[in-house]
Amino acid sequence: MPRRLRKIAVSGLVGVVGSLAVWAGPASALAPGLGGVDHDLSANRGPSVGSAVALVAENPQRLAATAAGPEGRPRVWISNHGMVAGRFFSRVIPSRSRIATSGGGGNQRLEVCCDPSVSADSAGNIWVAMAATGDGSRIVTNRFAGPALTRPSELSTALPRRVAAPQGAPTIVVDDWPSSPRRGYLYVIWVEGEGPLRQIVFAQCDGSLDSAACDDPDNWTPGPLLPSLSATPSAFSRPGIAVAPNGDLYAIWHDGGTDNAIEMNRCTALENCALAAAWDEETKIEDLDDADPGPAVDPLPQRCPIIAAPAGLVNPAPSVEIGPGGEVYAAYSDLRANGSGTRCSASGSDSTWDSYLAASSAPNQFPAANSAIRLSDDGPLATNDHFLPALSVDRSSGLVEATLYSTKDFQNGRSVQRYYVSSADGGASFSAMAQMSSSESRFSGLLSDGFDFGSYQGADSAQGVFDGAWSDSRLLQGRGSELYLLTEPVETAIVAGPSGVVDEAVGRFVFDSQADYFACSIDGREFEDCSARYFVGPLSNQAHNLRVRATDRVGNPVDLSPAVRDWTVDDQDPPNTRIIKPVPSRVERPAVSIEFEADEPRVTFQCKLDDDPFVECSSPWSRQVAGGRHSIRIRATDIAGNVEPNPALNNFRRQSS
Repeated sequence: MPRRLRKIAVSGLVGVVGSLAVWAGPASALAPGLGGVDHDLSANRGPSVGSAVALVAENPQRLAATAAGPEGRPRVWISNHGMVAGRFFSRVIPSRSRIATSGGGGNQRLEVCCDPSVSADSAGNIWVAMAATGDGSRIVTNRFAGPALTRPSELSTALPRRVAAPQGAPTIVVDDWPSSPRRGYLYVIWVEGEGPLRQIVFAQCDGSLDSAACDDPDNWTPGPLLPSLSATPSAFSRPGIAVAPNGDLYAIWHDGGTDNAIEMNRCTALENCALAAAWDEETKIEDLDDADPGPAVDPLPQRCPIIAAPAGLVNPAPSVEIGPGGEVYAAYSDLRANGSGTRCSASGSDSTWDSYLAASSAPNQFPAANSAIRLSDDGPLATNDHFLPALSVDRSSGLVEATLYSTKDFQNGRSVQRYYVSSADGGASFSAMAQMSSSESRFSGLLSDGFDFGSYQGADSAQGVFDGAWSDSRLLQGRGSELYLLTEPVETAIVAGPSGVVDEAVGRFVFDSQADYFACSIDGREFEDCSARYFVGPLSNQAHNLRVRATDRVGNPVDLSPAVRDWTVDDQDPPNTRIIKPVPSRVERPAVSIEFEADEPRVTFQCKLDDDPFVECSSPWSRQVAGGRHSIRIRATDIAGNVEPNPALNNFRRQSS
């Protein structure tokens, strides 16, 4: 069966009204227009606190998704076969890490724990950054070597740190633009400190000549504070970072202090970004919601619980992406007034989060302050939550794409779906929200595990291929969450096997699929693991039904419409019994034994001695006999009910003593 590379939803557009793209309606479990199926990569492991995904720009068949695992250690799911769910390999990032010479050198176990981020370069290297506890907390990286390796480096890399303070919420990006003078450089941005004293820290590594150089922590610069936050530490949420085609580097964060804003900064390609002085003064992108209409600025709360996410991890979640022409885009969430009268309450009827996108009016420029448009498509006073957007820009087409959670289909505000939107006009307008998830996800009250939907989600695109990763709770129901990815629809084909009316009481089948694993169901029974070459039988004389679907490595179905084969067994041929070890023609002892077999599997046997009636028997069959002549007859009955008409016969004589 030919493998199909799923292309992005331009094919799902049915028309354009003005600059607003109009989408076709949903189709069962498929994401409308996307042609994808949402699939639980994590096999219900939970909790997936946040998620990220990256595609190799030159080969989007190689991709990676990541989330924190149930044991607190980040997992990465790697595929070299595109978004075919059954072809992903799950790996845990090693905790044992290399330490920079400035930190004492050697290797140390750091207990890699959380906040994973992922990026990819043109050589197929997939880079992961994450937080680690131990040794006062650090940021570590790891590399899945390109172009096809599915295992991480044996040792992770602990980045040099500025001070011994809590480090967390990293974002990693590789400069992979062909036109960039710093192509191959690797950048990580993260949050340092705790409580209200959080600041933004940055580090870089020159991997332009050899990407493996960044496996050595001594090749990473100690991270400077970005100047915008060195004086008034107050950074909340995970910061974002992106590289422009000309090599300029853009950073974005949520300043939760007196500014209460989404802010950006830039280091041009001509500067040494390892130096704080290379960064411009911060630029305000959005003044965030003011909790009090009075003259004082009251920052948007660091934790803002809502009905759908009662633990309160919903946050501005800012991210930045750069288009192929140098266009700068920023996505984030904010609270907006909608007349509901309540705010940040896990039990009230509040529905105040919304998601936004700000776009620059010219290449290599920041978006204008407070110029963002909504990514959601309901009315401005609608009481729905739209939160944790994930942003991507396809460098091959400039298409701006984003995914987000929304409660728009649930009046009680308790459940969400994940949606997709896109813009073909540089962020001036967006398509209507297209549902990505096939089922609602819900956290509520006491079932919440404290993580809800996490604090960030992921998206990436390349060469017309888009994918989004997100945390969900549809299976664990609030006791944890799963990692979902939009995967290519998998089809299963029955390429050989009985059909119509057959006279064989067995079925020999051959299956084919883009995935490597299968589950089979015979005559309506539960699905069970089976192989691509499947044997069933013997079967009774009647109609039979086979359903087969492709699965992933742990048995989760990746084909939502199983292949079906109906056939009827009409077996009129009786079995035949062969005596393979008869009783000798003359015996002296009273105990005799006979062995036999049939020419069909799973038959039942009946045996009789002399004039006794037939009784159930199996081989070998033993009896005590008196002196004189004797005979043993054996007949078989197959599963179709055909009885052997001429039983096998063994005559013998016991000599009298």
